[in-house]
Parts: sequence; structure tokens; C-alpha cells
Amino acid sequence: MTFFRKKSGGYCGREQCESARQNSMDIYAFPEAERNQLEKSTVPFVIYQFVDNKVVVVLISDGFCELCSCTRKAAEKLMNEDMYRDTHPDDKERVMADADKFVHEGGIYDAVYRTKSARDGKYHVIHSRGQNMYTKDGTCLSVIYYMYEGSYHETADYLQTNDFVKKHSAPHFRDMFFLNNYYDELTGLPNMSNFLNTALMEKDTLLISNKRPAVISFNLNGLKMFNIKFGVEEGNKVLIAFADILRKHFGNEHSARFGEDHFYAVAGSEHLEEEIEQIFDEMRKINNGRSLTVRVGVYVYDREDEEKITDISAACDRARTACDSDRTTYDSILTWYDGDMGKAYRDRDYVVNNLERAIEYGYIKVYYQPQVRLLDGKVYGFEALARWDDPSYGTLSPMIFVPILEETNLTYKLDEFMVKQVIEDQKKRKDIGVELVPVSLNLSRTDFQTGDPAETIPKLIKKNNLTPDLFKVEITESTVMSDPEGIRKAVMRFHSAGIEVLMDDFGSGYSSLATLLDLEFDGIKIDMGFMRKFSERTKKIILPIISMAKNLGIHTLMEGVETEEQLEFLSSAGCEVVQGYYYGRPTHISEFDTLITTNNLVGETREECRFYNEIGIVDVINRSIAFLFFDKKSFTPVFMSREFRESASHTGYEADEAVQRILNEDGDVFFRLARKAIKSGNEERISGLLNGRYFNFTLEVVAKNEDGIMLISRLNDYIFHENNTMSDFYKEFMGRMKEVGLKDPKLNKMFRSITSKKS
Repeated sequence: MTFFRKKSGGYCGREQCESARQNSMDIYAFPEAERNQLEKSTVPFVIYQFVDNKVVVVLISDGFCELCSCTRKAAEKLMNEDMYRDTHPDDKERVMADADKFVHEGGIYDAVYRTKSARDGKYHVIHSRGQNMYTKDGTCLSVIYYMYEGSYHETADYLQTNDFVKKHSAPHFRDMFFLNNYYDELTGLPNMSNFLNTALMEKDTLLISNKRPAVISFNLNGLKMFNIKFGVEEGNKVLIAFADILRKHFGNEHSARFGEDHFYAVAGSEHLEEEIEQIFDEMRKINNGRSLTVRVGVYVYDREDEEKITDISAACDRARTACDSDRTTYDSILTWYDGDMGKAYRDRDYVVNNLERAIEYGYIKVYYQPQVRLLDGKVYGFEALARWDDPSYGTLSPMIFVPILEETNLTYKLDEFMVKQVIEDQKKRKDIGVELVPVSLNLSRTDFQTGDPAETIPKLIKKNNLTPDLFKVEITESTVMSDPEGIRKAVMRFHSAGIEVLMDDFGSGYSSLATLLDLEFDGIKIDMGFMRKFSERTKKIILPIISMAKNLGIHTLMEGVETEEQLEFLSSAGCEVVQGYYYGRPTHISEFDTLITTNNLVGETREECRFYNEIGIVDVINRSIAFLFFDKKSFTPVFMSREFRESASHTGYEADEAVQRILNEDGDVFFRLARKAIKSGNEERISGLLNGRYFNFTLEVVAKNEDGIMLISRLNDYIFHENNTMSDFYKEFMGRMKEVGLKDPKLNKMFRSITSKKS
């Protein structure tokens, strides 16, 4: 209790209590602000004072009234007039003796007993524990906490075979309530609910003393990765050591662990920066140097804030906002909350408190952004994105409200709305005869924690008479890491239902590659951060990602594409699908037709999608490869790699012209080669000499549809050196030409040239 201080030398003892009794002729009166804060506490406690050889009630908390199921007035009357009225007869004498000893000798009061509840008339087990503490003017007050440990009926079997008093006086039982209900089990620091009460009182105490209180938020950088690398036990050592550091600087009751690596403290703001610098220094030395850096955010109250912010959790939120304002650095860093961060706090407060209202009144809408396949230039699908346009608060960017919902575990509410709305939109378009393309649905960690989307989504699709191939599911790596085995099973169930699953934001996390090994994703969406920082260095990162995915049979999609330069690079790298402002901004369904017309977009049919999916997993990076569509009458180049174009240019034509002049206009030999490849199902080759270079040309079937066949062509060429043994080479070369019946006039001219030189 921060309104009291311990007398130097420990808790009140016998001599101190005697002195207190002599001086305590009047019942202590708390200042009104302090009394209000204490009485509002949800922790069950009573503050007593020994006055004129009698224990009297000074203050009762709301938590105690709730525990006793009575009003504060009734509770005060009972505790003053007949404190042991409802105590079990077998426990009354023992509890009274413990209380008398505590009053006269001080120390720690600790008793476990049974008391009859006014709520149901049955006996329940209560654990009371407390100590004497001093107010600033020297008044000795006894603060007793009351903890509910269960009904007597629930523990009846246990009590029949065990001595009640002996068992419930054991040290491990006395500590059980505090560890489980008010204190963090690992570190021993107060937990969140405990801290919010004590910090509020400490804040008021500091303000009364004309000091500026500060709430401090601490976050350890990289704990998850540390646990993976060194083990959870080592991570726990770091957490415990950090808790000891906070305890040393701020005291145990003014520090807290809210969970995971999130810690808080409350203190006066004077010299706080020096204090935190010491904490940084001490953190470097713990655990034999195997430690972590710390992000710190500080929110300092002022008088204006005192009027506006009465809830300590709001101050914690502001400190947390400052703490999280710079996640890009892994150094220990201190950030002070300022006015600019106030908007972030207001956004958070508004989003959390108005999400359901925004969904109900249609302020949140589904927008669709096209995903275009580069090989055919058609719409491969759409991604469903949430947009929040609030009539009173204004437009909220998804960059603002989505992270807030993720942090507060509310994304499942948004996702549930999005899934239902997308399915409804697809059904409406189907009913009016529109050719549908798949829509990607984003799922988050909380969807799997609060429900079973792998069951509910297929059921909703079936209920609306739609097919599962009209939907895809996108899951981020962070969602996977929250429950790897559970998500792995969910992915398998989505596949069984006929729904493809993509890994979203690939490359933004530290374990993306390992995730691909463990889960069978159909595709990856490469994080748009690579496009935001597009450079030669970025290209060198993207290329192996695409190559690796193709070799694993995984499709590739790049987000955030905005420029022609980006598009050309991705096309040359063989990236299958792109999404971004280049092809269109996210659009509401009511503006679909305008989007399609403006950007000259046409949707893929299901057959076209199947056809190009087969082609899309071919790795073209650093390979002399082309995709040639053959309709049995001519070849049409669909894709030619840079290496293929370079080799083709050595024929004396530009690459596109080479296909037309050599393959189509004088193409009997190549048509026969194509038919041979189609019939055999194998790679078929032809070789020849042209312009002093030796060419290898192959064709192999990669995909078929009703209009024709897509062939992979590989082309390599080498310089022909005249110092070769002409007679042997020429015989072999001419034999091959005769075998395929090549009749290119340029080749014939070259042959004559070779023959004349030979003679």
C-alpha cells in the first residue's frame, strides 16, 4: 500500500504498537482523494486501527464488499460489532487468538478459516493476511487482505483426511494466493491487476507531494528469438534478472510484469533518465553477458493530465505507445511520450471501443485490389482489404487500426466480418452472371485461437452455393509461429476442403524458410517492404526467393508493385503474380466495373488459371528459357528470358523477329520438333551452325489446353572455331542437319563457306 510506509527496521513490532496505542486516541481519517482511491480498489482488504484498546475499521475496499456480498455500511457494522459472527465454530477460537497476538506483538498476521457466506448460507474458506504499517504522521494502521480459496463443500473430502489448520497454515499455502492472483509466478513482481491498483495510489501520493509521477513501460528486444537460440530456461533467467533490477530501482510493489517480456514501473520523474541508464548498464552484465537490450517508454503526468486521466491503465498505454514507437532498433533506447504520440493513443482508444459499432453501421467496408498474372496480363484474383471510413472520427488507415486490433487480440472480429462479406459479395456477383475470380481472405492468430476457420469458412462457402476454388486464405508467419502445429493441421484441412493457402508477408520474419519446410503452402506473397526499398540490393534478395519457391513447387506473388521498373524486373525473374497500385488501388465492389475498364483488366477463367499455374513454377532465373505457345500452326512467344534473347540475337535477328523468321516462316523442321516433343512427352533437341555459332535448341511440353500447347524452349549457342578438326566435325554436323531436314538458306550458305575453306 503506497499510502503507508514501513517504520525503519521492519514492520510494526510490540514496542511500536504500544506507542501507537498510546498516541492513537482518534480514528485516522484519510484525505478524501486517497480514501476514494482506496475504497475503489477491487482487491479485498480492510484497514484497521487499534484505538482505546479496541480494533476499529478505518476503511473497507469495494473488493471486500464484493467478497462478503454486502454494502460497505453493513460490512463496517459487522467488523466493528461482531467480527467473528460468521466464522466456523471450530475455527473461531484459533482465529481470535491469532488476531490478539498480531494486535499486541505485530509482525505478520496470517490465518486461514471457514466463514459462512451471506450469499448462499454455506461455509467458504478465507485466507487473511496482513501487516501493520505507518501513515506519514506516524499513525499505526493494520492492513489485512482477504483471499477467497474455495467453498468448504468443494474441499470437504480433502478436509476429512487432513488436518485443516495444519494444512492451511503451511508456508506454501500462505503464499499461494499472492503468487497466483496478485504476483507473477516467475519473477515475483506484481501482476497487472495488482499493479494497476498500487500504481494509481502511488501516482496520487506523488502528486500530493508535488512530484511529477511517471509510468514506465519496458520491453526486452528479441526474447522470442533468444528462447529459440538458447532455450526457454535461459530466457527465464533473463526475465528474473531484469525483474531483480527493477525491484532494486523502483521497489517490488512499484514494479510489475504484465506478461511475456512486458514490464512496468511507477516512480517520480526526477532523475529518472539517470536511473534508466543505470538499468541499461546493469542489463549488459546479467546472466554472464548473455542478455538482451531494453526498449523503454515513459509517460509523465502533469496537472492537466491529472484532471483528464484517472485510469492508470491509460497511462500504461501511453508509456507503451512511447516504448513501441521505435521497433527498428535493437539497442537499449529510452523514449519519452510526447504530444505527437497522443494521436496514436486516441486512435487506439477509438479503435478498441468502436470496432463493433463500425462493423454494425457499415463504417468498415470490404475493398478489393486486383492481382494480375504477368504471363497473360489477366486478373488472377483479388485480395479483400478492410477500409474504415468513420463519419465522426474520419478515415482510419489500415496501417493504424489493424496493428491495434492485433495487439488487443480483436482481429478475429474484423476477420469474421470480412469473411462473411466477401462470401456475400461473391454470391451476389455470381447471381447476376459475372465470371468470378478467386478472392484472398486474410486470417490472423486470434481467428484460430477463438474459433476454427478451417471448418467455418468451407461451411459458409457451401451454404452460399459457391465453390472453394473461388477463395484463398492468407496467413502471416507470425500467425504460424503462434501455434505451428495447430496451423499446420489447419492448412491441411483447408487443402482437404479445396481452398489454397498462401503465406503472407514472406520475408518479413526471421524463420520464413523453416516455415516453408513445415507447412505445405500453395504460394507465398513476398513482403511489400522489398518494393518500398527497391534497389539492386533488393533484387539480389528477391531473385533467390523466387527461385527457391519455384523449385519447391510454390507459386509467387509480389505485393506493393507501383512502377514499370519493378514490373519489368519481376517479369524477367519469373514472378507469377503482382499486386499493387500499378494495376489498381483497392476498390469497393460498387466500383468494380470502373476499375476493370480503367485498367483494361480481364479476369482469368478457371482453365486459364490451371494452365498458367503449371507454367508458373518453372524456374527461369539465370536460364536461357522461353515459353512458346504452339497452336499447331505457329509459335507465339509468351516469355523469353534475358539469356534466351541474347542467344537468339546471335542469329542475326532480334529475339521476337527470330521466332517469327526462323521458327514460323521457315519452320517445318521446328514444327516437326514440336510435334515430336508433344508425342514423346520428353525434351527434344535440334542443333545447327549459323553466323559462325553453334546453336542448341530444345522443346518440351509444360502445359496443355484446348487452344494449344505451351512449350519450354531452351537455347544455347557457342562460337564456332575454325581450328576445329573440320572433316570430323563437318561430317557429324551435316549428318544431324540431314536427320532433321534443316533447309535454312543462311545455314546452306554457311555450309558452302565451310566446304570451300575446307577444300
